[in-house]
Amino acid sequence: MIKHILLVVFLITFHCTLSAQEVTTKTQSVDLDGDGIQDKISLNIIYAGGDYSSFLLMINNKETLDKHSYNVDGYAIIDIDKSDNQKEIAVHTPNANGPDEYIFYRYDGENIKRIGSTHSFTKFNGDGTIDVETFKSFWTKHDWYTYNKDMGELEWTSKKEYSINEEYSVIESFASLEKGDKINITKVIVSDDCNKTGAYSEELCDVFFYTTEDGIEGSATLEELIGKVDLPLQP
Repeated sequence: MIKHILLVVFLITFHCTLSAQEVTTKTQSVDLDGDGIQDKISLNIIYAGGDYSSFLLMINNKETLDKHSYNVDGYAIIDIDKSDNQKEIAVHTPNANGPDEYIFYRYDGENIKRIGSTHSFTKFNGDGTIDVETFKSFWTKHDWYTYNKDMGELEWTSKKEYSINEEYSVIESFASLEKGDKINITKVIVSDDCNKTGAYSEELCDVFFYTTEDGIEGSATLEELIGKVDLPLQP
């Protein structure tokens, strides 16, 4: 299922039976480049290497072969920027091991160009930006892509600091906090490199800032918070 898409015009879904080299094709016509002429779009989902993650996207007499990380189930016609005359194609996989994923393409009347991809819950705003949400250990990371018209591709907006503003309870005393205290985790600064192993290893060095009920401010890494605060950790 496609999650959080606002501006989907069409969603084409495919149902495949697993047999060697089987290819399933669906076709529709849409004016992609704003020239007033309908463009013929076909997506062939190819069974290869034990799955349906490979696909052939064809627009008129042009084609591009690509591969998703999981089985492809269809595509959507989207409009990343309503102020231009273009529409884009988003090839979709419902990745069973994580959030939905999309690969985006533009067609200029002559060529098909891959302009980017997302690996998170995705929302198209229609103003040249795409919002993405990534579930972390116990919080949701909000980021966005912006379509760069000069480069013809989606650009990631890099951030180090994210707001959280959620209240939690201390379940084991640590630092100056006592069991039963309430803290409001206000923000997190994401670590560039964390040489840890085990669960949540990439996040253990992230620094979370909090405020107590008495207005005292403090900070702790995720590693220091786990087991001390009732964080709703994602499995």
